[in-house]
Amino acid sequence: MILFFDTETTGMINKNLSFADKSQPHIVEIAAILTNDIGDERCSMDLIVDPGIEIPEKVSQIHGITTEMTRKYGVYEQQAVYMFMLLFSKADLLVAHNIDFDIRIVNIQLARMGMNGLHVDRIYDTMKEATDLLKIPNPNYPGKYKWPKLSELHKYLFNEDFKAHNALEDTKACKRCFFELKKRGL
Repeated sequence: MILFFDTETTGMINKNLSFADKSQPHIVEIAAILTNDIGDERCSMDLIVDPGIEIPEKVSQIHGITTEMTRKYGVYEQQAVYMFMLLFSKADLLVAHNIDFDIRIVNIQLARMGMNGLHVDRIYDTMKEATDLLKIPNPNYPGKYKWPKLSELHKYLFNEDFKAHNALEDTKACKRCFFELKKRGL
């Protein structure tokens, strides 16, 4: 089974701090789609999460999730992570775009809950796998390619846009890109 997932958060991870540090970002939306090896959906989830803190306005402008929305519609972080872990336990392969970020975010929440982090044997990062395919020049490192955004990869593969910065839409786009990349031998 393959688990595709994405998170939206209250901000960026501070790599200089421990996962358990209170200033680390919180999950405000988590989505996951569990499929068989050919992409047939077996189970999915998309949850707005109440982090119990104010969501910075500049972050809300990116993903559209406000503090008011999370308080009205959100589940507790612990509930969201437990639900994710149920799907995670069924998967042989974990797939995301910029998977390191999303794994760290889940591990931050697990640390807050006093639990061990995810132990992942097999991962596939559509961002890293597609870097040499898209060949987008990196302005900061001449001669190197930058990691493509999910929207750039999706546009390249399918010549169409999607509603980015929504965890479920990002997860669906990632799933679509994954199977196209595999079809192309990546």
